[in-house]
Amino acid sequence: MKRKSYYKFTMVLAAIVILTIAIVTLDAQRPVFSCDTWVAMPDATANGLMMMAKTSDVAYYECEPFVRWEGGKHEPGEMIDLQYQKIPQVERTYTVLGSSQFWIWGCEQGINEFGVAIGNEAVLTKEWRENLNKVQNGEKVDRGILGMNLVRLGLERGRTAREALEAMTPLIEKYGQWGSGIAGYSDSDGSFDNSYIIADGTEAWILETAGHQWIAKSVAKGVANIGNYPSIRTEWDLCSKDLIKNAVDKGWWPADKVDEFDFAIAYNDFEGPLAPNIIRGKRVNALLRQKEGQIDIRWMFRISRDHFEGTFLEGPYFNAAIPDFLTVCMHHSPAAFTWGITSGTNVSVLPGKDANAVPVTYWAANVPCCACFVPFYPNGSEMPEGVDKAGKSKNIQTDPTKTTVWGYIPDSYWWNFDKLRMLVNGDKRGEREEVIEFGFKYNERQPAVRAEFDKLEKDFIAGDWKVRMEAKRLLDKGETGNAAKLLDGYSSKCSNRALSKCKTLVKYFESLEH
Repeated sequence: MKRKSYYKFTMVLAAIVILTIAIVTLDAQRPVFSCDTWVAMPDATANGLMMMAKTSDVAYYECEPFVRWEGGKHEPGEMIDLQYQKIPQVERTYTVLGSSQFWIWGCEQGINEFGVAIGNEAVLTKEWRENLNKVQNGEKVDRGILGMNLVRLGLERGRTAREALEAMTPLIEKYGQWGSGIAGYSDSDGSFDNSYIIADGTEAWILETAGHQWIAKSVAKGVANIGNYPSIRTEWDLCSKDLIKNAVDKGWWPADKVDEFDFAIAYNDFEGPLAPNIIRGKRVNALLRQKEGQIDIRWMFRISRDHFEGTFLEGPYFNAAIPDFLTVCMHHSPAAFTWGITSGTNVSVLPGKDANAVPVTYWAANVPCCACFVPFYPNGSEMPEGVDKAGKSKNIQTDPTKTTVWGYIPDSYWWNFDKLRMLVNGDKRGEREEVIEFGFKYNERQPAVRAEFDKLEKDFIAGDWKVRMEAKRLLDKGETGNAAKLLDGYSSKCSNRALSKCKTLVKYFESLEH
């Protein structure tokens, strides 16, 4: 390429990047979302077992502990309080483990006792834009069910991925999803619609929504992922009964082209930028396809820790602690082009019906590049000490538009890993807002952290398979209590080792500060 042409190309590319960042920054009414959910079907994995993963990116100050909700029988007429709606409880619910924001009833991601896993993504649609315009014009919009609450509802009510889907969609149709899903944000600033991946050991579904409307597509083989944008186009398997008619009636799709209906084009809100999220989503898909057929759990961990390493972007220009793109592993941006961090990540292994092992989900607290994945089991009976503690909020369910309760406590597992993240990054968190003092420490400290936690993860994986096979054998014999005791013991052993190593690293890095 000639020098002049290369210079022109470089300037155009730079202009596009600058313009994108400017649009994102100037659109003050909306934060830039940053989450990913992906699934590897049995034919795409090294051991023939389904795996699903989800990174949860939330506001910088939102603690997200890992919580257990026991299933059980419920009395007729019992109601559930879901922040904005009260709905009837079902007769029987199932045990769920979930990564849950400190203020919410539900969870961003989770797994149930039957090995069903669900993760959600915030998306902005024309239905959302309609509600936003109404509120800004002084009209009243009824609040619905938040996407994170729908995740837990699906897990509590579904023994299979299809059952979970069928539990969620009627609720979406009846109640919609309007209402803030971010602590401290108004409904106008914190509302969004949702996309989901729902998976069990044999099947997976992509469910995407727009207000009261929904559409679902079965994933038959290979790999799939979703991000913060509608992804279902012209092929799907199920949908709400008036999905297309609604789009035509509102002028979002031409009446003479219903046979060519494209959900993403019809319902996506094109008034906001898509590029930052789509680029990140394409990166996840590329990493999945890079090892399709040989994907193992360590590769799923690797995807969650990605900052575009090895690409023409070469990761963030300085380091991951000073992000210049939306990345799978998201750190807080001092430039405020994104408002959050990855607060938790789940990688679930979902055995099929005939498998000889129970399901497991590996959870990493805070940004996964500075954290350790630890195995947790829905067929256990309790959570290791401190894992489900949110801090000063004490997991009190509340209206997010009215809550600002958060803060560090020493016996919260999540907050200990948050302290480690800050020391690795070189920043500090104030009581009400963060004070950024970047010292470019990440490049020195993160590799040392990774080396320590990689060793632990290797040990955890090696022991986990044996524990899950033995637990399945005990369950098949009807020894539920012994199986739970075995699983609880191993999970506690692993989480204690991870927390101990975290505290050792914190102490060491703190010594370097003085």
